[in-house]
Amino acid sequence: MLAYRMKDAAHVLGLSVTTLYEMRRKGELPAVRIAGRALIPAEALRRLLAEAPAARPDDGDERAARARHAGAVRRDRASPGAAEAA
Repeated sequence: MLAYRMKDAAHVLGLSVTTLYEMRRKGELPAVRIAGRALIPAEALRRLLAEAPAARPDDGDERAARARHAGAVRRDRASPGAAEAA
């Protein structure tokens, strides 16, 4: 059986390790414990991805745009004297 460490499974899925541990705690993600280490069977990751709802094509673009906007707002607030000095 091929299995992933929690850190590696999180990387593969693009999720945080905390999220995976929470999913495991809720019983949403099976894990085995070997030598004190929690491992996620590769088949469990395949099933999780197969059963997940498809993302909308614009999900990532919308989030990226919001993050860029938030960053611009933070930069503007971080240097209030910059406009006066110019």
